[in-house]
Amino acid sequence: MKALYDGNNVATITINANKVVPCGGDNVTFTATGASSTAQYQWKVDGVNVGTNSKTFTYNSANKTVDYQVKVLVEVKDEEVCFPQKTVMVESTVTIKNCSPPPTAIDLKNGLVACYPFNANANDATGNGNNGTVNGATLTTDRFGKVNSAYNFN
Repeated sequence: MKALYDGNNVATITINANKVVPCGGDNVTFTATGASSTAQYQWKVDGVNVGTNSKTFTYNSANKTVDYQVKVLVEVKDEEVCFPQKTVMVESTVTIKNCSPPPTAIDLKNGLVACYPFNANANDATGNGNNGTVNGATLTTDRFGKVNSAYNFN
């Protein structure tokens, strides 16, 4: 049974998302509730019309290198012949998280041709035999106070 409608009351519409903290690349489905079965829907994302005339809308989030926000809005027009209603607009701002794993560590030793650690000589520490010869430089104390761990080019 439907109560008499005076033309001033507006339906209470809510938007719910199927994911509380969506990650970039996730599909997020929004559902508008509180309207009659004859309601008409217009979804918007950041002010642009999207979706179809449905109480649900799926947003395909983009993978980005940082978190970002999207503003999802639904306009619901719930008109019946005997009970014309105003258009109700409900908006929700959703934060899309960057959930990508951090880049994997790079193995700096893989493919290393030579390494000169400034340890009192110019020998290659990789074992590849790419030893150097010191010309015109003298061993000195490095910035951390370690003796014979830097070269002075004067």
